Amino acid sequence: HAARTVRARIATVHHRLDVHTLEHEPVAGAQMNDIVQVSIETARPVFFDPYDANRASGAVNVIDDATNHTVAAGMIDA
Repeated sequence: HAARTVRARIATVHHRLDVHTLEHEPVAGAQMNDIVQVSIETARPVFFDPYDANRASGAVNVIDDATNHTVAAGMIDA
């Protein structure tokens, strides 16, 4: 189950991290190379661990289903 592919969507972009000050900035969306905190909704249940407990099952890749290109990578902080 650690390599499962499911349909999902980014439900909410909470904030962006300013890499110079490490402050959280309000943002409506994400641009290339932004570091953002988001909430993701999946079409089916997904088993996972928080990233700090298990790097293998606490990481995600976001793949564009139209192009099959990886568009983001992330860590789960549950």
